Amino acid sequence: MVRAGHNLTPEYQVATGRRRISAQQEAPLRQLGIYTPDVIERQKWFAFWDAPLNIPGRPGGNAAVDLPRKPEEVGRAWAQFQITGCQVDTDGARLEANFPGVTLGLFTGGLRYTVYRGTNLLRQEVIAKTDAPSVAYKFVAGLKVSTSAPILAWYGAMSPAAGSTTCSAAT
Repeated sequence: MVRAGHNLTPEYQVATGRRRISAQQEAPLRQLGIYTPDVIERQKWFAFWDAPLNIPGRPGGNAAVDLPRKPEEVGRAWAQFQITGCQVDTDGARLEANFPGVTLGLFTGGLRYTVYRGTNLLRQEVIAKTDAPSVAYKFVAGLKVSTSAPILAWYGAMSPAAGSTTCSAAT
């Protein structure tokens, strides 16, 4: 058994909003006669002045169109962990422990820890998706020291020949 972490709890917070096209993008599209829903859908991802989390938003200039924003357009949530399993994979000097069962606001997916052989580096990430349209998001991530957190451990060799194995969370 190798202990990868002790008394650590992952923390993620996300803020989500709706992506809009900017006035700077809208004007030339209207002049060219191509201001259509399909074009808006593609071009809104290039908006620099959108600021989708600001309520009510500031109209004018290069601001987003379709303002003001409504408070219910912005969501804020902490990650909920209902871990349903664990899968460990090795790839050369890298070991990845994947834990499905994460909900982060509009997003669902899993938690992944990556450990790199010969280093003291630990990478933590939530890998998730959403089916909600036009979502802009901002997240904050960290590890909190907690005396009640389980110990993350894996059983098996860390070598390319090891392939996949299972891990456990022990208290």
